[in-house]
Amino acid sequence: MLMLAGWAHGKDALDPLAGFLAPAYDISTASVGDLPAAFASAKPADDPARTVSEYARGLGAIAAGCDPLRCAVGWSMGAMVALEAIAAQTVRVDRLVVIGGTPCFCLAAGWAAGVPPQAVRAMRTGLRSRPESTLGRFFEDVMFPRGDAADAARSRVRHALSAAPGALVHGLDYLRRTDLRNQLKAVDIPVLVIHGRQDRIVPWEAGRFLAGHLAGSRFVLYDSFGHNLPGDDPGAVARDIAEFLEAEN
Repeated sequence: MLMLAGWAHGKDALDPLAGFLAPAYDISTASVGDLPAAFASAKPADDPARTVSEYARGLGAIAAGCDPLRCAVGWSMGAMVALEAIAAQTVRVDRLVVIGGTPCFCLAAGWAAGVPPQAVRAMRTGLRSRPESTLGRFFEDVMFPRGDAADAARSRVRHALSAAPGALVHGLDYLRRTDLRNQLKAVDIPVLVIHGRQDRIVPWEAGRFLAGHLAGSRFVLYDSFGHNLPGDDPGAVARDIAEFLEAEN
């Protein structure tokens, strides 16, 4: 099983969930921040795949080391990248789990389950001029509705600040421009879509859309949780994943 964390998170953000799954599954974890480097180290000099993002290509490079890959678990931007990679066939996997995911992060024509593009542009500017406060607001929304959201956000901010600002900006550019709605039909494997109704990063309606447009999918909605499902209710999420995998045997 390959698990992929989202924007501004290290792979350790998935440790609580991985801990529940580790007794039964061989697990590797990564973050979307790891993917451009994986792509750069693996691609041939004349790589023709210009229409596929370096994130999806990087995931393919990491997944190649997990062959055979039974299941991919993508959280947030990690879910977007996994969807893109599977649709483009840069990753071959038997099952996919999408946690807090979306095919389109920003508002677009015919798409209301996103954030305004100007909000992403404002974050981009804030990362350059006010990185700590910009990331602090983001992580507080990630942690909502926890009562200790502000305190929990601080440790995530410290970790995110250790990354190169350019890498975080590059990830925001991916989120702003990527729209996978027309590629979902190419994802022809069973998919489990998990979302929190209180999610302030990705509206839960985006998860419902994914479940309705991915063949053979199942949708699980956690009414009392937000975006940080892998950390806030890892035991329940792990049980849902295990049941999904065992049901497909």
